[in-house]
Amino acid sequence: MTKSHSSGDSNPPQSGAEQLLEKGDFRLPGHFGPGEHEVLAQKCGVVELVQNRFLRASGSDTQAFLQGMLTRDLRTMAVGEAGETLHLEANGKTVALLYLYRESDTDWLIETPPDMSESIRQTFDKYIIMEDVALMPLDTHYAFSLQGPESSDHRQALGEENPEWIWIPHDRCGHGGFDVLCPVEEAGEAMTRLVDAGLRPIGLNALNFARIEALRPWFGQDIAVGENPLVYGHGDRIARDKGCYLGQETVAKTRDRGRPPRLLVQVECTDPTADRLPHLPNDVTRDGASVGQLTSWSISPEGTRVLGLATLKFSSAETDAALLDGAGTEWKVRRVVSYKS
Repeated sequence: MTKSHSSGDSNPPQSGAEQLLEKGDFRLPGHFGPGEHEVLAQKCGVVELVQNRFLRASGSDTQAFLQGMLTRDLRTMAVGEAGETLHLEANGKTVALLYLYRESDTDWLIETPPDMSESIRQTFDKYIIMEDVALMPLDTHYAFSLQGPESSDHRQALGEENPEWIWIPHDRCGHGGFDVLCPVEEAGEAMTRLVDAGLRPIGLNALNFARIEALRPWFGQDIAVGENPLVYGHGDRIARDKGCYLGQETVAKTRDRGRPPRLLVQVECTDPTADRLPHLPNDVTRDGASVGQLTSWSISPEGTRVLGLATLKFSSAETDAALLDGAGTEWKVRRVVSYKS
């Protein structure tokens, strides 16, 4: 395979740790060394998150307030549980993909996309009238993420040694994981402790392939601001029966009486030895007609598979549909998200 990069970047790294790449929640080297994908799939690796992106919401009315602002049903979340949710406009269009962690009965942590924490805090503040809710940036902590099937074992051991760390269940790649927040003054020492515990640093290329393989879209790359949220699937992030929330009417009508205009799909390149892979985003066609856009792709570590994510017109979002990108490379749809449940 003669491709110059493995993640569809406009400015790919020339070698592993020479250049930092920023995608999704990460700003990392392309890779640190061989075997990173196997670590994610079989063991556990550690990555640094883009910082300054957590908010803490506190107060006796916090659950009720967030329940009316976000798409997930918070009433079912116990202390220590976490999950994705969406912040929508009143017209039902996507503003941001968020991640919630219930820290206590009255305290929640909200992970926002990079550089959006302040704008989201200001928006939420406009809706706080008499409620006992306070929203503050969590700038006292530094964030890492442990990803892989052995993450629970490491969480138990490291949690006992570092009781001041905050552990948030967060499976980013389909193999299990935790985000961990440590006091910012301990960040350098914390990374040393994680590596000493046997955790391998993971680069962006392995993360990108693993999350595409698990059909995990990244906000800002695969999930677009202003899009109908059901384009990206239903899942637990959108509650079916929770009652009113910002944008709820549009979501319910789309799901129950209509359909989204597009759907997220996982695609696979039919010729993984092809020399031409497109820059992103890239329009794709089916039988000569434009049907959507390829938003991500990544090459497997062994170089035998190229997987990607795309949003396609509803009529073309079907398994085994054949597509052609602007570089002339052929793709086939492998999986399609469900917008019903």
